[in-house]
Amino acid sequence: MVEAPVVYDEKLRALILRRPVDGLRHMQRYVVTLEHERSAASHRHFFARVKQLWETLHEKHAGKPWAASSEALRKHALIATGWHDCQTITFSTRADAQTAVALLAAIGGEYRVTAVDGSLVQIWTAKSQAYAAQNAREFQQAKEDALRWIEARVEGVTA
Repeated sequence: MVEAPVVYDEKLRALILRRPVDGLRHMQRYVVTLEHERSAASHRHFFARVKQLWETLHEKHAGKPWAASSEALRKHALIATGWHDCQTITFSTRADAQTAVALLAAIGGEYRVTAVDGSLVQIWTAKSQAYAAQNAREFQQAKEDALRWIEARVEGVTA
């Protein structure tokens, strides 16, 4: 639901925030768009649904890195549906690039998808879904995209 913009002046800002805000000037008028925080229930539903779907994955997916845990599945689904950050690193040779990817795999840590293209390595990581990182609209869209991707694998639509 889109709400009408609210006219916001310096006095109102001072009442709400009780401190000055950089860049705002006294007696200027500003247009502010209100955004609703996402609900904790939606957040919990998403993580619970991913876990439930992970528990029903077909055994043909057992050896895939994204099937190792519900967290890996969630992060892979986010990456696969465009909710990711990507870094590209250039190496001197393809062999160096392949060595770097092997080292990343051995180190473990955060779930990532890597690809080697000549001497370039691309590393994709899922965007954070922390409350501070995504507003309600972004979270809802990421949730729908990721669940659609996961459900397709559970239902056997995609290998």
